[in-house]
Amino acid sequence: MSHQSKYFKYKNKYLKLKNQVGSAKNTIPIIREQRVLVESGEYDNIILDAESNITMIRKSDGANIMINFPDSFPVRNIITIDINDIKTDIKWNKPGYVHTILKSLKESDEQFDKKVLILCHSQKVTGSFTPMVLNNHWLGSEYNNIFAEYKLTGNPKFETIDIIPGGTYQDDAFSDTFIENHINDYDMILVPDCGGIWYELQKTSIDEKFRKIRDLTEDEQNQNKTLLIEKSLNLTRMLKPNGIIYFGKFLSETPCIIRGKKFATFSDALNYSMNNHGLISQIKIINSMVMIISQKS
Repeated sequence: MSHQSKYFKYKNKYLKLKNQVGSAKNTIPIIREQRVLVESGEYDNIILDAESNITMIRKSDGANIMINFPDSFPVRNIITIDINDIKTDIKWNKPGYVHTILKSLKESDEQFDKKVLILCHSQKVTGSFTPMVLNNHWLGSEYNNIFAEYKLTGNPKFETIDIIPGGTYQDDAFSDTFIENHINDYDMILVPDCGGIWYELQKTSIDEKFRKIRDLTEDEQNQNKTLLIEKSLNLTRMLKPNGIIYFGKFLSETPCIIRGKKFATFSDALNYSMNNHGLISQIKIINSMVMIISQKS
């Protein structure tokens, strides 16, 4: 048999299978799967595009999901699932539809028994607890020293959030909406180097119109720092029992009055408030960096 004959024999067999079972451009199981996903109530905004790829939003955490089928599916059965720009290729040999594939992906994700959220970081990071390693973040050089005494164990999954895209979430971590969606979700939260309200509410002066700088009064500074403490305490709602939250980047370590009580520095005020809120909190200084570490009881 000539090479050309072999080619046409294979092509005809392939097209027959493609038309019978369905390809990414003509797939009855995928169309049927869209209905299953709608009825499941677990996803929103489910769209089947012209290429039979499925996009949707997972209700539980707002994750954007795209399922990409190769043109030769199911002859070529490598399916790509993209969740918040993190791509996973799955070789699918089992009967079933996309909800089964998603269930399989969720089960594989359960290899992570811990979750870490890093605020104000627009890149994805990886790391571990044993040994204590944090990759793709400046805090990594001190990561082991900061948490050495906590004897952390398990296999952590690291998530990042920033208003700039690039990390796991593009959102404001201090917002009530984000916090409400992640109650009791994290074993560790890192607040190492934030701008936004973390920076603005610690300032001792503000830029007004025409670049005029005005010094804030003591009352204004105390009001801002009181609000920042309330925002910081609100973050702890995302911690699991025994979870740890870390704060860094203390800018104006000047005396302040929070709810009638005087403190030598803002870090003293935040540390006191954490302890008073039922956490076990301490101030650490490592390589001249002032930081607060609080553990939920």
